[in-house]
Amino acid sequence: MVALLLLTVLSAVYAADDVKKCHDVNQHACQRMFAKQHDMCDDPCIANICKDTCRYCPVTCYHCDEEATPEACTKEIQCLTTNQLCIAAQRFTTDFHSLFTSGCAEKELCHSLFGFDSTKREVETTINERAYHLHGGCCDSNLCNIHDPSNVSATVDPSSRPPKPTGTNPLLSNTTHQVNKVCKDNDLDTEACRLLNSTDPTICQNNCIATTLCPSFCGTCLNCKDCKSVSDTNDCSNQTLCKTEQQCVTIERLDANLQLSIVLGCMDTKICNAYFSSRQGGAGALGKRQFGGTTLRGKCCDTDMCNMNGIPT
Repeated sequence: MVALLLLTVLSAVYAADDVKKCHDVNQHACQRMFAKQHDMCDDPCIANICKDTCRYCPVTCYHCDEEATPEACTKEIQCLTTNQLCIAAQRFTTDFHSLFTSGCAEKELCHSLFGFDSTKREVETTINERAYHLHGGCCDSNLCNIHDPSNVSATVDPSSRPPKPTGTNPLLSNTTHQVNKVCKDNDLDTEACRLLNSTDPTICQNNCIATTLCPSFCGTCLNCKDCKSVSDTNDCSNQTLCKTEQQCVTIERLDANLQLSIVLGCMDTKICNAYFSSRQGGAGALGKRQFGGTTLRGKCCDTDMCNMNGIPT
């Protein structure tokens, strides 16, 4: 009975669109990031650019109707929904030649035929009083149905790919639209950032990527010298990571003893422009302001550690 079901349901092995509508921004970048951070798919920022790697896309399968072996099939399709698995199933022609059908099939169908995901099974059937063993199996990773299911192990190394998503889809979370003003200290993987940028040159306009994944590559947040009071910028050994929309700043002022004191750190770009920009020089130019009778001279700049050299005289 099961064998008859296997033979008759092959018409339910679905074809789908040849063009992948759901995919990673850059597959190699996503694989590199997963190697660095195995729980990356819990982060909506990463899950949004690595939909396929994070398994929020329907699987991609080989799809052929009549091949002597699954290995002979080279056509790839992406299944229609995430409720489908890849399948490779054997059948016999009317003159008893063995052929394989590969494609996408509903999970319920796979489970009824072969048990759980990523399993294989032989089904015995009788044709003209002769017993035949039909090979078949379903699996749940991209292009996993390339081999005869009877010849491959159903075991998949759990460290080779993210686990199946459970719970709330992070792609639907409001956190993907929140603006983050605080940068991580370093890129998760600078080469992955380069690969993402090669695919989509606007990638750094995505706030979560610019602040969380690739802050250094995108130049989102500057590293600046950070000291409250030194007599010379060379005496400052501390540094800090600024927030987004901030620049490095150098301010010269007089302390309580009327001695020159230099303040180094970060300042909002708007404040820089308001207090330390001349009309001619624009942002980053030298400026002087009067505060309670004390003259301040300051300079803002927008490259890493650019306030280490002080203010030119």
